[in-house]
Amino acid sequence: MPRSLTDRLCHLVLLGLLPALVEHDLVSFGKAVSELQGHVGNHFSPAQGGSYARPAVESVVRYLVDEGLSGVGQSSWGPTIYAFTDSSMEQRVELVKCLHRRFGLDADTAFWTSARSQGSILIGEAVIST
Repeated sequence: MPRSLTDRLCHLVLLGLLPALVEHDLVSFGKAVSELQGHVGNHFSPAQGGSYARPAVESVVRYLVDEGLSGVGQSSWGPTIYAFTDSSMEQRVELVKCLHRRFGLDADTAFWTSARSQGSILIGEAVIST
């Protein structure tokens, strides 16, 4: 990865994403995440055959962007897709229903979760969410 690109990614995280997170600025946070995703996806496109792990992932990402979600992207090598929104629960439920119908996703593959200030703890074989 060229130094100029790593400089840009660091700039996005330190001066875009993190301040937006602290300020609860979803629009700026989403823009920073989307730009990060774009750069990283382009960098890995020769290895994964495009900016996303596969065309189906890109189709869902485009749909979520068109629906107005922020910071839409692919986790690592995919195919997990993430997005952020402050829309109402009713709107979120309807969007998930549309994802299920339009892309043939089931209840285990398209769902909402909330942000957490701390992670889960692994104790033996049990995961405890704190």
